[in-house]
Amino acid sequence: MNFKFNNLILTVLIFCLSCHNTPTQVEQIELREDLSEAEFKKAIIGNWQSVYETPGKEIVDYLELDLQGNAKIIIKQAGNKREYQGNYRIIFLRPPTKGMVTLAELTIQTSGENIILSQVNFGLHNAVHAQVGFLLRIDKEPYGVLKKIM
Repeated sequence: MNFKFNNLILTVLIFCLSCHNTPTQVEQIELREDLSEAEFKKAIIGNWQSVYETPGKEIVDYLELDLQGNAKIIIKQAGNKREYQGNYRIIFLRPPTKGMVTLAELTIQTSGENIILSQVNFGLHNAVHAQVGFLLRIDKEPYGVLKKIM
C-alpha cells in the first residue's frame, strides 16, 4: 500500500515538473527602457490593455501577442472599435543599445491590410502615475499606452 502511494506521489510530481516549462509560458522579464532584442521579444508577449487615451486620436485599446507569432488588436477612435487578427513581426528601428530606449516597429499582417505600430517601446508615461510602472508605449498613431494584464 505504501509503495503504491509513493508511486502516485512520484507520478504527480513528475507530471507537474514536466508541465512547468511549456512552450506557451514566457519567462518574466523585468521591464525597462533598454531591453536587448531577445528580452524585448519576450517582454512584449501577453495581453495589454490601454490605460490612457489621446482625445480625438486613434489608439490601441487592446493588444494580444503570443509566442507563435499570432496577434489580436483592437483599435479605437471616437468610441468606434475595430478588431484585427493576424501574424506579427517585430523589426528594430535601431540596434538595441544599453542606456538607450529600445525602439521597434510591430507589423500585424491581417487578411485585409497591415497594421503598423511604430515607435514601440517600454517606458513610463507622464499621464499615468509612476507607481503603475513601465508600460508598453506606441508613440506614433495609432498611439498606445498599455499595461500588461496577463
